[in-house]
Amino acid sequence: MRRAKWALLTLVAACSSAVAGLGQPFIFQAKHEHWRGHCSGTLTIGDTGIEYASDKAEHSRKWSYRDLKRIDIESPKKLRLQTYEDRKYLRWQERDFELEIAGGEVTEAVYRLLLAKSTRPLVARVPYPAAAALFTLPVKHRHRLGGCQGSLKVEEERIVYETEHEGDARIWLYRDISSIGRMDPYTLRITTLLETYTFDLKEAMTDKQYDYLWARVYRLEA
Repeated sequence: MRRAKWALLTLVAACSSAVAGLGQPFIFQAKHEHWRGHCSGTLTIGDTGIEYASDKAEHSRKWSYRDLKRIDIESPKKLRLQTYEDRKYLRWQERDFELEIAGGEVTEAVYRLLLAKSTRPLVARVPYPAAAALFTLPVKHRHRLGGCQGSLKVEEERIVYETEHEGDARIWLYRDISSIGRMDPYTLRITTLLETYTFDLKEAMTDKQYDYLWARVYRLEA
């Protein structure tokens, strides 16, 4: 009886610790890139916001998620935060904070937290894994000059562009897509609040595939 009671108490304690750990912030050592040089500090990503505590006090900041205009996961090691803060000498531009993570990386768990807490669409240039694709299209993404090649994976909750071209991969939730357009069976445009991607499709997109995307983006019955 005592053994059973002790086992039960141990199980409850373990479960309590696990639940308590769910709300723990992610803490990294990071560098803040300046116009000239950089400073070092601690980057904390938590439930209520993001904080950068620098060894140079004038570069320390603490933001709630609503105070961040754009969160850009440039790579597992780089995070760019666009704020509403005006630049000191260029008042028509708002200030970016580019942070390079020295220890650890922006994992899928960090991405999920940012996705849940951000009040605006975020940019994810890392194709974090999710559900199986409903269908996949081999594509070329048009750049201003040239382009890059990869795969467009259509899932139930999002579209993922996977490519080996650094910084060009994307994850778009359907809720963050403003519009889509199919100029012809071999061209697809995806527009969000932040950017527009135009793809040349290596295989024709079927009407059924496009109708599915249309229904998901415009919140219709698929």
